[in-house]
Order: sequence, then C-alpha cells, then structure tokens
Amino acid sequence: MFNATGTMRCISIRLNSFCRQGMHSWRHFSLSSAQAARVHVNYEVKNDVAVVKMNSPDSKVNTLSKPLQREIVGIMEEIWSNDQIKSVVLMSGKPGCFLAGADIGP
Repeated sequence: MFNATGTMRCISIRLNSFCRQGMHSWRHFSLSSAQAARVHVNYEVKNDVAVVKMNSPDSKVNTLSKPLQREIVGIMEEIWSNDQIKSVVLMSGKPGCFLAGADIGP
C-alpha cells in the first residue's frame, strides 16, 4: 500500500544517511534523458540552490502519487550526487496548494 508518510520518511532517511556517510557514489544520470522522462517534477539550479518544482499535468492540484514519488526520488539522487548544490527548495507549481494529499489507489 502506498503511504505518503512512509514516502517522506524514506526520503528523509535517505537524505540523513547520505549526509552522515558523505556518500558521493550515487548513480549519475544523463540530464537530458532524465529530464525528458519527467512529467510531474523538474528542477533547476540557481547558484548553489536546487529549486525542485512539482507540477502534475492535467490536474488542478498536486497529489503524492507513485509517479510523482519516483520522480522526486530520482531528482533527489541527482541533487545529492552534485557537490555544487548546498541546499534544496521544494515547491509546488500549482498556485495556492503544495500537495492536496496522497493518491493511495492501486
């Protein structure tokens, strides 16, 4: 079963583990192919800050769906492998709402 709390906990655990261990061996992705495959989440780097924006297509709000979760994890792996990025801002591309909830369907 998909669980939004568990998803965020997993991301937090991976981030904490990465920071503690100083891991620099994350898989590197081709930016062009990775960006082409993304539908729900993208990011850009401004100075040393990664700005991650969720923007699910064909929806008035973003929901924490399985595809959105996979894309966030993939982006965070890219960001964690980049020594030039010192911080991350996670934001919504939808006005007035960050996440409307989780899509817990099959």
